[in-house]
Amino acid sequence: FEEAIRLYKLILRVKDRDEFPIILVGNKADLDSDRLISRQEAEELARRLRVPYVECSAKHRMNVDESFHNLVRLIRSFQQQERQSSDGVDLIPSKSNSKRKRYCRIQ
Repeated sequence: FEEAIRLYKLILRVKDRDEFPIILVGNKADLDSDRLISRQEAEELARRLRVPYVECSAKHRMNVDESFHNLVRLIRSFQQQERQSSDGVDLIPSKSNSKRKRYCRIQ
């Protein structure tokens, strides 16, 4: 529990942000009798941190892929919001012979 809070704060500090795309994931959901933290406690922590919470079980392939898909959606949404609120100007990708896309950002 404390480690999740510590990591959350560390990520925000390193990224120098008030928010960042993060999902709180409870693993081994199939071992309900061995829980150290109740689902309600985990959901409350997620509410406090303002992040989504999902429980998964790799053993039963429950919510594993969904967790990654949700995180990718959060990241894309976050990036789109960042671009829209940016003071900079995004230019169209440059055309070149390489297969890499190149962007120029003016701020």
